[in-house]
Amino acid sequence: MEALSALFWSVIGGFIVLAINKIYRAYKKKTIMDDLDSIEFEITHLEAMKKSSVEMNRSSFRGLFFMFFLIALANVLPNAFSFFGDVTLNFVASILQFSLWFLVAAVAYKFWQRYDNLKNFKEACVRLEAKKEKLQNKLKNS
Repeated sequence: MEALSALFWSVIGGFIVLAINKIYRAYKKKTIMDDLDSIEFEITHLEAMKKSSVEMNRSSFRGLFFMFFLIALANVLPNAFSFFGDVTLNFVASILQFSLWFLVAAVAYKFWQRYDNLKNFKEACVRLEAKKEKLQNKLKNS
């Protein structure tokens, strides 16, 4: 009876390992597909920006307005939370403010990188195509 119980639990454990492996592979495949879509979008966006100054200005202003929005939120947040006068809310406001300033820096870096890619368009396209090819190979192997 003990042998049957051990066999039963080992079979159940094997099925659990197979299920976890299948879920992990599906997640990995979805992540790679999302990365491929992101690279495709970046390539087409760079090409559109290179061809059209209107698209370049639209993208620039969208990024600037988003950064201004984040800066405004980061500056208004402490005053809005101090209005309630609770010390714990001020701590939460500080954490949120730090997060918003981090987002401002991340957005600025992303747009700086995009303009660097636009300035060195051919090298950026080669680099993005190489990333795309590497991800496609990963997708085939998994």
